[in-house]
Formats: sequence, structure tokens, C-alpha cells
Amino acid sequence: MPVKIFQLHKRSSYTYSQIQDKFSYSEGLKVVTIADGTTQSFRSDLWANLLTGNFVLNPQFDKKSFLNSLGNSIHKFNAIDFTFSSNAALAYLEKQKMAMGATSTFMGLKFDNNALEIISCGDGNIFIVNDEAKLKALPFSDIEALDNNKSFINTEKYTEIEEEELYYNKVALDVNDKVIICTDALSRLLLQDESHLKQILQFKNYQDFFDFCISLWDAKKMQEDDITLVVVDNPNNFTTSTFVPSADFEFEKEQVYEFIPTPINDNEMNDYKELIEALRKEFYDINTKITKLESIFKFLLIITVINVALNVYVSYGSLTGISGKLKEQLKFPSISNPIPIPGKPKEPVPNTTETVGSKTPTVPSTNATVAPPPPPPPPPPTKAAPVVTPPVIPAVKPATKVAPVATVSKKDTAGKARKRS
Repeated sequence: MPVKIFQLHKRSSYTYSQIQDKFSYSEGLKVVTIADGTTQSFRSDLWANLLTGNFVLNPQFDKKSFLNSLGNSIHKFNAIDFTFSSNAALAYLEKQKMAMGATSTFMGLKFDNNALEIISCGDGNIFIVNDEAKLKALPFSDIEALDNNKSFINTEKYTEIEEEELYYNKVALDVNDKVIICTDALSRLLLQDESHLKQILQFKNYQDFFDFCISLWDAKKMQEDDITLVVVDNPNNFTTSTFVPSADFEFEKEQVYEFIPTPINDNEMNDYKELIEALRKEFYDINTKITKLESIFKFLLIITVINVALNVYVSYGSLTGISGKLKEQLKFPSISNPIPIPGKPKEPVPNTTETVGSKTPTVPSTNATVAPPPPPPPPPPTKAAPVVTPPVIPAVKPATKVAPVATVSKKDTAGKARKRS
């Protein structure tokens, strides 16, 4: 059996019909696809089935061509006439989920001339093992890289997918290489512990695969999720065998306990009535106290507001008085005759007017805007005054000696005058 495909649904789904993992293949084209529909989205099992089936009919490994081909799958999904629950509340929730779209991961592979071509979106993984037990993991080589991948294909947001979110590769295969393809839960296990690869390659029937999954689920070593596994022993001989649960198989359902109310006698009923009455009274007392506290709080709030308003008013009055005093202290005397600044025209001195009957002149306020006085009328024409040349005063040489001044009496002066006459 060169190609073996295994599937098992998680135990919480009970039956295989509820599995959300899907696969498809073409022996003639040597193409195989797997998809993992997300549990939280609307009818992701149908969406995963459309993705795998349409790809096998028209394989597209070019990223741009692959994204363009999704439109055909979207059209088929939207054409489905879905039936909703008869319960109005459940039907509303189902319609809300439908508006958010169906979501799934995808992986498509083609084996051709000892080469493997891959295109994928999401957390599916491939493991290539050779005779020397050397391992190559694609596209994720460790758990951290796998868990950090959040890519998926959504029916409502498929146009938002960027080409960078898709993985494409074409790798060479040796003659004895074996290829293992699986969904996220099994991929995570194999990245953590490669020793399980040898056991997987030795699966001969469905029971081997079933026991392998159950033992790991019970040991809490593998996440309990839908499991899809594809083992390609010989890529050149693409004869396919599938191993899935039988139609009548289902996991044991959890026991559902029916609620049966216990009858209550009269004595117990009276006790409950007394308890309810006591609780009602206690509630009434608490409500009354709360009402009184609300009234007191409102009164205190009013008093506080009034007090704050008075403090603001008093503080404002004090600040106004202080401001007035500061203005008086900082007032500078005005300069009546300022020194003129060279090169700056002398400002006109404001005219002063004298009030009749008062000796105190009235000076216009310096703060008021005073219009400049009108220019004085031109003076009447007058005759030019004669130019007077001042006399030249000769320089006087300083005397070296000062002669004594004789004192002449009035009598001598009068005698000399008579002689002259």
C-alpha cells in the first residue's frame, strides 16, 4: 500500500460524521489534499470538504492562481441551503456564526518525477524521512513556529489573504524517501518527539492507528482533536487506501443526569417561609439605613459646596486688596521733562488748562488717547530786520604792574572844576 490515509474524530464528537477534518486525492494526478475546519466557525466541515475537492479537480500551485481559484469554492458554499435550529435562540446564534464565515486550514501536494510540490495555508505539516532516519519538516521545523502561524481561509475574508500568508515549495525526493502528512495535533506531537515516526510508518491497518491515538490521548501526550494522517511509502506508485471508522462506530457518550426535584414537606416549607421573611425584613432595614445615609450625604454635600464658595469669595477679595496695594506701591512718578534721545523727534508736551477760579492746572490723563494738536497757522509776513554786525573787541594784554589808584575827594574835584571855568 504505497499511500495510506487515516482519520479519527475526537471523542467529544462521538460519531465520524461530525469530523471537521477533510481529505481528497487523485491517483491519476498524484495529488492529495487535507484541510482542518475550525470548531468555532459555521459549518467548517463543509467548507473544508469544498476546499479539498475543488483543488483535486483543478490543482493550482501558483500563489496568485490558487487565491483566484478560491472564488469557485466560495460560490458553491454560498449556494448551500442551510437549515437552522428550530429553537429561536440557537437559530440566532447559528446565523451570527454564518455571518462571520466558515474557516479552515489547507494543504495540497503533488508527487511528480521524484519531486514534491507543496502549497499550504495554516498549521498542517509534512515530514520527509529517508533510510537513514533523517528528518526534514516543512513548512514548520519546531512547535513554536507552528503555534505562531495564524493563517487560515475564511469564506467571508478570503479576499484579504495575502500571498505572503501562503507557503509554497518544491523539494526533491530520493527513491526511498517516505512522506508523512498530518494536521496540527499530530504535527505538534512529531515535532516534540520524533520517535513516534517509526511507529507510524509501521501501521498496517486501522486498529494500529486507532490504538496509537487513544493511548496518546489517555496519556495526555497528544491534543485530543480530529486526526488526519497520510503516509506515502512510494511516491512513484500512487495507489491509495483509506482507513476511517465504520459507519456505526461512535465513542461512548458521557452520562447525562436528569434533574428530578425533591418533594418538600409542610414543615420544611414553613421553615423556608420564616427564613424568607427574616431575609425580607433584613433587606428592608438595610434599605432604610441606606436612604437615611443618602439624605445625610446630600446635606453634607450642600454644606461643603457653600463652604468652598465662601472660601473662594473671601480669597478673591483678599487677593484683590493685595493687588491694589501692590499697584500703589509700584506706581512710578511721571517724568515731566525727559531727556531727548538723539535722532528721535521730540514728543509734544501735552497742553495744560487752568480751571477758572482755581490755581491748580488740570493735566489730561496719560492713559487717555489724546489727539495731536492742529498745526499752528503760518505767521504774517514781516520786514526783514537789519543785520547788526557786532563790534570787534580787541584782545587786551594783561598788565604786568597795577598802578595804585589815587583817591580824590569831592572838594578837590569841585576846585578843579572852578579853575576850568
